[in-house]
Parts: sequence; C-alpha cells; structure tokens
Amino acid sequence: MNERSFQDLGGSTFGLRPCPRRLSDRKNPERQPAIISLDQPVNRDPAAARPYQGSGSIHAAQGNLQRSVKDFDEAIRLDPKFVQAYYSRGFVYNRLGQPLRATEDFNRAILLDPDVAEGYLGRGEAHAVLKQIPQAIENYGEANQA
Repeated sequence: MNERSFQDLGGSTFGLRPCPRRLSDRKNPERQPAIISLDQPVNRDPAAARPYQGSGSIHAAQGNLQRSVKDFDEAIRLDPKFVQAYYSRGFVYNRLGQPLRATEDFNRAILLDPDVAEGYLGRGEAHAVLKQIPQAIENYGEANQA
C-alpha cells in the first residue's frame, strides 16, 4: 500500500514509507544481528522486573491466577532477589491451593528480607491450610513483629 492510499483511509504515515523488502526474509543481511541476538540468553535486568510484578498483581486481582504466576516467574527470572515477587507469587499459590509451593516462595522472601511481614503472613496462611496450626500462629506472630 502506498503512502497516499493509506492517508486516504484516514491514517497517518508519520513520514514512514512502506518497507520495500519482506520482513520475514531471514537471509536479509541487515536482519542477521537481530536474529542472532534473539538466540542469545537474555541478561537479567532487575529494573525490567517491576512491570512483570505489576502485571502479575493485576492479573491476580482479576482472578487470572495462572497468568499471574507466569508474570511473577518472569519478574523473579529478571531479578532473583525481588522479594515482593516471591511473596506475591506465594499468595497466588495459596489461592491456587498449592500451599507447599507457596511456603517455598515465602521462605525465599523471608530469607532475602527477614523484616518482610508479608512473607510471615503468607507462610502462616499456608501452614493454616496445611492444618499446621502451631506454625501458623508462630508466623502470624512474626508478621506482627516485622
């Protein structure tokens, strides 16, 4: 489609012209660096983890728990020391009926930051689901002190 026909449809080209080559042509030497870079492992970038944390929280609030877990997984992959992502994913695991997995995440959050009340609170909830009442009470007490 040329620039004129696109504008006739009510669009704007913002000064762009149609691409003369096929973008799917993997043999195009100009595209090779991009293709090669996609084959390399992605570097961990702690700053890039926050949007995934936010997206995971939104999905959890909307009840889309599996998608929420995927977003928290990505946040943790990008920043393995992201305490909030661990305890957030732990709360989702609790909601999914997976208290053992939840406990693992709460333990990790507490290991990374012993003063994080959410870690103790979530771990207490997981113990309560597992009918481990003394441990649940202990964790609730620690949450009040954190």
